[in-house]
Formats: sequence, structure tokens, C-alpha cells
Amino acid sequence: MKNYGNGSVNGKIKVDASEGWSVEHKELEYELSGTEEKMLPIKATPSKESSGSSQFTFTAYEGGQIIGSKNINVYVNMMLGESFDQLESALKPAVNENIPSSVLGWSHTAPNGWSVTNSSNMPAGTEEWQGWSFTTKDFWIKAEEQDRNKFELGQGVIAVADPDEWDDNGSPASKGFFDSTLTSPSVKVVGAKDLYLGFASHYKQEGTQTAKVTAVFDNGEKQQVLVYDNKAASDNKNGHVLNKYEVKSIKVPEDASSMKLQWRMHNAKNNWFWSIDDIRMDDQRIVSPNNEKDR
Repeated sequence: MKNYGNGSVNGKIKVDASEGWSVEHKELEYELSGTEEKMLPIKATPSKESSGSSQFTFTAYEGGQIIGSKNINVYVNMMLGESFDQLESALKPAVNENIPSSVLGWSHTAPNGWSVTNSSNMPAGTEEWQGWSFTTKDFWIKAEEQDRNKFELGQGVIAVADPDEWDDNGSPASKGFFDSTLTSPSVKVVGAKDLYLGFASHYKQEGTQTAKVTAVFDNGEKQQVLVYDNKAASDNKNGHVLNKYEVKSIKVPEDASSMKLQWRMHNAKNNWFWSIDDIRMDDQRIVSPNNEKDR
């Protein structure tokens, strides 16, 4: 929850879940100072019969009056799901960025089962952005705005690859390229034919900078799922892709039993950035949070 005003506010949040769910705390009290943002934990348990998408409604009250309401789709029993919000307790203060030490906002510690691999040829730059990082939007925007604030689909902790900020300490782009890969846990795909991947994406293109999502199967096959670069035929058509929920399909080879997904940002100098959040994969079609028609 975020307070977009300058004055302090307090009230309560009421949580309404879909039928079959039980919610431990249906009402949560909040108090926020000016522009403050904080996480409000909610424990919700689906029924054994729940599957696919369920809708939660969050209503905010102040002084007994409704000040806002939002519907959120929650997915159950997916093959892979990650929001990065579990990393909130691992966030640290700035090292190279000029951000007050009271602001805890970044980490290189990946979620359990995930990994970040930087190329051995990647020069050292700004510590906070040395490869894929996990950060809050507030911390990322404080580093520099430049459209970073427009990632509305990203909530809580997000994953960021930022060659632009990386190059601000020691000019590493004069020595080599930014090249970092975020890899998911292994997912069993035995018996699956078609899989669907959805994730929130916020990307700015410049130069030879290239961003790819690749499915890597245990039989050695690799399948390119998405590519952003400076070519007109790519998913971004040599342009920016700001605040979009990407939905892609993946064909599973007959002899594959497991698969990992890789998000790689490479061929980048002092260019721009790529941020992702709300990753979902399943053998059922993924529906974007803003209910746009899937491609």
C-alpha cells in the first residue's frame, strides 16, 4: 500500500476473497506517513478444489469512508509463480548510489531455487546494479527516474537489470558489456505439450542492448520465447516496451521432462534497463492482470 499524499493517513483494509478461500485477517489496520509505502501481509488459504484464477477485492477505508478499491487475480496450483516479494527482508541500504542509508531497497540474493549468473567478462560497476538485482520501485526510482516510475504493473519487490545505472560507477561500459542472466527453478514438464508464460515487463531500448527469455529443456533443446533488441522484427520492434504484461506460449519437446526459464540482458553498454515482476507459468492460458486479450 502506498500513500501518494504528503500528509499522514490511517484506516483499514478489508479483504474479500473468492468462494472456497479462507482469509486469516479479513481486516488490516494501516498507518502511513507522507509518500510512505509498506507491505501488508495477508494469509489466504484456497480450498483443495481451487485451481486457476481467483479474484480478491481489497477495499481501503479512512474515517469509515471508502477511499479506494482494487481487484486482483490470484492464481492457484500454477507450475511456476514468482513475485519476488519474499525478498523484502533481504533488502539492504545503498552502497554506491546516493540514497539515504535509512532506505532499505536492494539485494543480489535470489529467491529460493532461482539464480543470477553474470558473465565472467562483465566489468564491475555500480554495486547495486551489478547484474540482475531485486529492489523496490521506490529505491530504483530514487537512483534515477527516467521512466522507471512508469512500471505500474511492478509491485513490492521487483527484479531489475539496469546497465544505465551500472555504468555510473567506474564507467564499466568503457571496458566491456553488461551481461547477466536470471534463471528460474527447474519445472517438471512431463506430459505437457503447450505451456504459457506471463510476466510484467518494463523495458527501454538503446543501441545493441538485447533482452531475451529462453526456455532451456533437460534434453538440451533451447527455445527462444521473447526477444527485445534493435531489430524491427523483434517483440519490441526496436522500441521501448513500458509497463506491459507479456504472455507467450512454449512448445514442449516430446522427450523433455523438465525445463528452466532464463531472462538474459546482454550486449549492453551505458544503455537503459529491463525490469520484470509477477511471473506465472502454467499449462493453462495465462490471463494478464489488466484483462487485456492475450496474444
